[in-house]
Amino acid sequence: MGTLSTAISSPNHSKVFVFGSVLNSVKPNDLDVLAVYDEAHCPPTEAFIRHRGLKAALSAIFDLPVHLTLLTESEESNVRFIERTGAIQLDVAIEVLTIPLQTTSI
Repeated sequence: MGTLSTAISSPNHSKVFVFGSVLNSVKPNDLDVLAVYDEAHCPPTEAFIRHRGLKAALSAIFDLPVHLTLLTESEESNVRFIERTGAIQLDVAIEVLTIPLQTTSI
């Protein structure tokens, strides 16, 4: 699993979560990902650009379209997205997902 962890790198000061049907389905249509980032280190105007490598890596590894949601830490705190959606951290999700990984691309 070490190879997979190094293939998925998120920008500094970001925490990555997985939510949605991928947590419950053997054949999900997509991968819903939440990145919560520190606005002091990543201006919102740059958030998508800084996280696009993460999105591309996840799409390649899971062979699924990735729907990326970006929230600042204060936005997530206000809307409680993680709590409301049952999102789990990416490293934990990788251990429990039942969909096959595309390990040949790593």
